[in-house]
Amino acid sequence: MAAHASSAHKHWFDGRRKPQVLRFGVRVILKADPDGRFTGRRGYMKTLFVAAMLILGLMAPPGAEAQKCQNSQYKGVYSALALGDFIVLPGLPPPLLGPTTRLGRVEVDGNGGAKVHAITSLNGFILEEDYVGPYVVKPDCTADVILNIPFPGVGIIPFQFKGVFSENLQQLDIMLVNPPGSTVSLTLRQQNRANCASNDLRGGYAVNMRGSTGLPLSPTLFTRLGRVEFNGTGGFSAETSTSSGGIIAPDNFSGTYSVNPSCSVTMSYAGNIWSGVLLNNSSEANVMLTSPGGTTVSGSLKKQ
Repeated sequence: MAAHASSAHKHWFDGRRKPQVLRFGVRVILKADPDGRFTGRRGYMKTLFVAAMLILGLMAPPGAEAQKCQNSQYKGVYSALALGDFIVLPGLPPPLLGPTTRLGRVEVDGNGGAKVHAITSLNGFILEEDYVGPYVVKPDCTADVILNIPFPGVGIIPFQFKGVFSENLQQLDIMLVNPPGSTVSLTLRQQNRANCASNDLRGGYAVNMRGSTGLPLSPTLFTRLGRVEFNGTGGFSAETSTSSGGIIAPDNFSGTYSVNPSCSVTMSYAGNIWSGVLLNNSSEANVMLTSPGGTTVSGSLKKQ
């Protein structure tokens, strides 16, 4: 046993193999000096220094390099889509409580002011609105937003939202926090284009919409998924599948569309009207079924 240990000891330290030492997660190979003692190769201290710096870097306080955001960075035209339910809203007539969706074109001035043109469905009642409100962008890229929204029979109600930016302030997600009694949230996405025209919509787009029909008396869950082909000059055709209360059916149709310079879209077919706002350099659009009423169906178009 002793001979075996001596042999193993000699084999490990006789210079034919170089010991390997792991320090601070860095493997260092040692070599023997003429007296048989092992010393680190040149660069050993430098390696340890670099390793220590890496460790210190990994231990830097969270958010040390957090992006600094400010009001002036939030500027331009955004397409907004809201979804949720109003469960309780002081002063709002009971027939307007329930599922809601809201399509909006939002202009922000980079100085804390927002101007909104929106089409809203409140439990199937469709109405068009214009309103304004202030916003504050915080250094951590979160936001406080107030929108002074008019409601029929009630007047203006200041809605307070908490939000967070992403993708270099190209997207803002906000949630209604006051007044309480809702599950409403919105996503705003930048358009990045000053003027739009019909040829902004050209080629194939995926369409994905959902919500409720038959409101307010016979609410029925509804979803649509498919493909829309735009010809760039005001005509489109669509091949989609729908589910209405769980009943699956194909729904193929064609119609006309227009795009105005403000990047708003109108699509018409067989007595139906979809309203929309282009976003992301016109590669996408938020859309909403605005006629006939009695629905909260909305969703997106995305270029293939």
